[in-house]
Amino acid sequence: MTTQGGLSMSEQLGSERGAAFKWRWALPLVPIAVSMFCLSALVYYHTAMGGTGAAWGFFQGAVVFTYRWLGFVPTFMFWLLLFVWCSIWFVTGRWDNVRTRLMWLGAFTLCIAILVNLGTPVDPPPHAGLIGTYIAVRLTSVIGYAFGALLAVA
Repeated sequence: MTTQGGLSMSEQLGSERGAAFKWRWALPLVPIAVSMFCLSALVYYHTAMGGTGAAWGFFQGAVVFTYRWLGFVPTFMFWLLLFVWCSIWFVTGRWDNVRTRLMWLGAFTLCIAILVNLGTPVDPPPHAGLIGTYIAVRLTSVIGYAFGALLAVA
């Protein structure tokens, strides 16, 4: 049974799979591109808009959400480390322990959010982040700045 061009159905499917397989090497570039976009959008939102204003799209909304919840520095470090890790994974060609590394990255981001906001007042600036400020204010009122910093670093 042949179809257009004299190729059988299995030959056509094989050629389609081969065409899709040619671009398989570029798949690890997607998280690199996403992290670079988020880094640039974050820096633009922080510098040009002053950390205030509404988002005007899905990806910009995700960046503004992480900016408001975590703050500028933790969010910047999150996207920067994600860019570095994905670049290393792309160059080496091995994706080892992705879930574990992402969980470590999330924990590191939360610790930085707490550490950066240890000295913030109860009414924080817009770049401070809600989660880090919430935890840091309560942490310093219970155990103080020095022990709070040691706990966040540990």
